[in-house]
Amino acid sequence: MVQVVFRYCLHLPTHYIDELLIIEAVMMFMFGALNASIDESHIIARIFENFSNKRRYVTAIRFIAAASSFFVMSWLTYWAYEFFVYSLKRGRLSVILKIPTVIYESTVFICFLGMAFYSCLEAYKYFKMFRESKKGAEF
Repeated sequence: MVQVVFRYCLHLPTHYIDELLIIEAVMMFMFGALNASIDESHIIARIFENFSNKRRYVTAIRFIAAASSFFVMSWLTYWAYEFFVYSLKRGRLSVILKIPTVIYESTVFICFLGMAFYSCLEAYKYFKMFRESKKGAEF
């Protein structure tokens, strides 16, 4: 409705609003995902843990999940780095406001790097818990 009023009644362009919203949405989404990794409040489906209440089994499953997450995040970080380098070389600008796209495209690399780091810390935490757990101990 606002765009209709701006475009047809006031004869003002509204494309810059769309561009700003896309930039803001990308950055907020990526930093929100990084924050969830830091707090370990990301979405987790712990289905296999329901099959046993043994501490060693549960920590082994959590370690495998965190290590898998680390490897996937490392792979995504590598591709995000390649994209970041490509963005630096191209030096593209946004269509309407002429903002350098590397500003918000670098957010993907920075946040993936942080998520890979924190998933590595999480895997280390569960590995340490697994080593310290006794066989047969229950939660």
